[in-house]
Amino acid sequence: MSIEGLDRVVFRLAMRLAGAYFCVVAVQLLAEDLEFGMGAWFFPSGMIGGPPSLFWTCWEFLKDILIVVIGVYLLFGGAWIVERAFPYRGLCCIRCGYNLRGSPGPQCPECGTFRPSETVDSVPTGHS
Repeated sequence: MSIEGLDRVVFRLAMRLAGAYFCVVAVQLLAEDLEFGMGAWFFPSGMIGGPPSLFWTCWEFLKDILIVVIGVYLLFGGAWIVERAFPYRGLCCIRCGYNLRGSPGPQCPECGTFRPSETVDSVPTGHS
């Protein structure tokens, strides 16, 4: 695996860990908001100053759902971010970073990912 491919794999792993963290934190926040927001609406007698406004409750839910969406995107790939951080140069696999120079066929021998069509013809395969 090339250094560029290793950097790409480490970056993707870091993104997945960040995504898992965001998902866990957001689920905890959603549970707290559900308990506080809905509990305040159904049992307002224990609240100092009355139940929270509907705007506040909706804003908290939308914020937490946005964090979940970002976390899920990072957890399951985040391909757009990886492509911007490490642009594909045509000589390594876009998924695992394996060096494809001289490998026959359009598929990565390590993970099975197909190369983008514009680079299949430009990379020499060793056959005449």
